[in-house]
Formats: sequence, C-alpha cells, structure tokens
Amino acid sequence: RGMRKGERFVEDNLNRMFSGAHNDYPENNVEAKRAKDIEYEITRFFNHYSHLKKVHYDLHTAIRPSKYKRFAVYPFLGEHRSYVKDQLHIFSAMGIDAVLLMHKFSPTLSYYSSNEHQAEAFTLELGKVEKFGDNKREDFKDVEKVLRSLVSLQDLSLCNTFPVLCRVKKELIRHEEDYNFNISDDTANFTTFKKGDVLATDAVETYAVEEDGEMIAFPNGKVKVGQRSGLVMKKISIEELGI
Repeated sequence: RGMRKGERFVEDNLNRMFSGAHNDYPENNVEAKRAKDIEYEITRFFNHYSHLKKVHYDLHTAIRPSKYKRFAVYPFLGEHRSYVKDQLHIFSAMGIDAVLLMHKFSPTLSYYSSNEHQAEAFTLELGKVEKFGDNKREDFKDVEKVLRSLVSLQDLSLCNTFPVLCRVKKELIRHEEDYNFNISDDTANFTTFKKGDVLATDAVETYAVEEDGEMIAFPNGKVKVGQRSGLVMKKISIEELGI
C-alpha cells in the first residue's frame, strides 16, 4: 500500500520494527505484521543454510541527498565480533563511498540479521529515493555487477581500497512534541558542523557539536516522539578498526 501511494510507509517505519520491536505495536499494524513475517522468513532461510557463511545486504535509497552518494550502514557488532575487511573492499567495488559504523543496538533489519544470526549484514543506501522508474539502472551498474558475481560464486576483482569510515558517536532522539531541530530539510547526509553548533534541543536534552567536523546522517526532525531524529558521527581511520 505504501509503495502504491509513493510513500515510505502506511502507519509506522518498518525499519524500526525488528529484533522483536514489532511486538510493541498493535496486532493490526500493517508494518508490524510485515516485520514479523520478514523475521520468520530470514530465520527459516538462515537455519536451512546454517552450514554456509551468512551474508545479508538490505538495499535502500535515502530520503535525503548525500555528500557521499552511496553509503553503507555497518550494524553494531558488540565486543566478541570483528569488522570484516573483505566487506569493505566489496563496498568499494560497488561504488560505495562511505561506511557508517553504528555504536549501539538498533531495531533495523540488518542489525537483526547481524545480531540474531551472526550474519555479515549491512544496510546499503544506494542513492536518493525517487518515484518507481525514475532512478536510472545505469547508476547502479557497479552494485548490480558485484551482486551478480557474489550470488553466482564468481571471483571478484577487489582493489585494496576502503570507503570513508565514519563512527556514530551520538543518536539524536525526539523526546517530546516541543522539539527544536536546527537542521534544515535540505541538509544532505554527511554535512559537517562546527564545534558549538546546536543541532537539537528539548526539555530533556540539548546536543551541541563537541568538535569541528562532526557530521549528520538521516536527519529528520519530524519523526514521532521517542524516535531517532539523526545520527552524529565523525571520521576515523582504518587503523582504528583494528583489522
């Protein structure tokens, strides 16, 4: 129904309903029912192929434009798992310019596959959302080439390069209706700010940029109370990942 309307969702954000978060919504919620079905099917699939390496690419387009046109979101791994260098090389082959490294649990689909099934799982933001048919397939040729090679078990020619790495340091939350979100609707993902810039404030919390060069991802001050309005992050080096 959302696809036919050309809207992201009918009732609530589907990609905030995984790892059981769908249980917090009414049983007749359209997206909650779909999230439950998706969890079931992923579990069934991974259990059937439990002897093989598990990989999950959740393909998206972003609502806003981005200073890095294509980027990946790497779910939080916890202390007993390590980042996979080969996946960073695969991202480069796909033409993905940056990787956003999450800092905590998130009720997204890629986190579900990563945490529940120990899959190498990622959210891939492959451009800006457009009406169906308006995005040009040619723009995704590198992604398509890599995916076809992976599913057909062909050798990939990977170069020894990495995307820009950005680690999330703060999650902005809309705590109440009276919420001052100081990021305009046309602000692109990976826009940088100066120390002292106030990004968001309400009676619960105010966030001012702590150091020059902090960036924003997924800014949206119109989310419902209790939901994320943006991610603050900073660049790190490949050496800081320890891989």
